[in-house]
Amino acid sequence: MRTTYEFGEGCSMAMPNGAVLCLIVVMFAGHLVASPLIDANYDLFHGIAVENNVCRGEQFTSIDDFIGSPIADGGKLVDEARGDLDRDRIPDWVGLLQRERKEELETGITLNIETLQLFVLIGESPAGFRCVEKSKEAPFREGLVLYEGMEIKNSRLIVQINTKTLATAKAVHYTFGLNEGSWELVGLRKFELDTGSDTSIETVTNLVTGQVTVKRQRGKERPLVQRYRSRVSRSHSLEDFDFSDDYGSL
Repeated sequence: MRTTYEFGEGCSMAMPNGAVLCLIVVMFAGHLVASPLIDANYDLFHGIAVENNVCRGEQFTSIDDFIGSPIADGGKLVDEARGDLDRDRIPDWVGLLQRERKEELETGITLNIETLQLFVLIGESPAGFRCVEKSKEAPFREGLVLYEGMEIKNSRLIVQINTKTLATAKAVHYTFGLNEGSWELVGLRKFELDTGSDTSIETVTNLVTGQVTVKRQRGKERPLVQRYRSRVSRSHSLEDFDFSDDYGSL
C-alpha cells in the first residue's frame, strides 16, 4: 500500500503500519518538498546500508538495455542528460535512477526509503554504451534536500542540489569530469542565502587548481570579493557522491 500524505495543521504522514510522522512542507525553487522531522525513535536515514552496484566495463546495446539490466536493479529513470563527456564526438549519457528500499527500525517498524543513484554511460562506435562510473546509492531528502537537475556542458557533468530551512536557502552545483583517468569532482559552486538578514555568500572552488573565489553581499550593497588558493588535500570521486549538500568540502 502506497504511503499517503495529509497536509494541514500539524501535517502528518500515514504509514502502512499505522505509524505517524510529522512533516514540514515548504515551497522551494518551484517544488513542493515534504521532509520528515527526524527524532530518536524514527531515524529514517542514518545507518541504512545499500549495496552499490558494480558497473565499470559493462556493455549495453541501448539505454533501454541498461535500464532493464541487473545493474539498474529495478530503478526508475527520473532524469537524464546527454552530451560528449570524453571529447570523442560520440554522445554519452548520464541517468538518475530512483528506487524504494525497505529499512527496518529497532522498533520493528519497516519503512520505505527513497534512494537515488547516478550512472555514467559512454557512447561507443558504431553503437552501444559502456558503463564507466556510478555514484553511491544514497537515501534522499534527509532534511530539506532537493535534487534540482543536471546537465552535460563542456564535457563536464553538472549536478545541482538545493537545501532549504526556515531561515536559509542553499544551491550547490557539483561539476564532475575526467581528471587523470578517474571521474572526480573538479568544480564546486555554493550559493547560500540568509533570508532573515538578506545576506548571501557565493563560493566557487576549482578543485584541480585550488583556486577559490568568495563573494559576500548584503541586500543591494556592493559585494565584497575575496580570492585565494586553498590546498586540495584529497580528491572527491563521483563514486562517493551521496547527494548531500556538504559533499566535496575541502
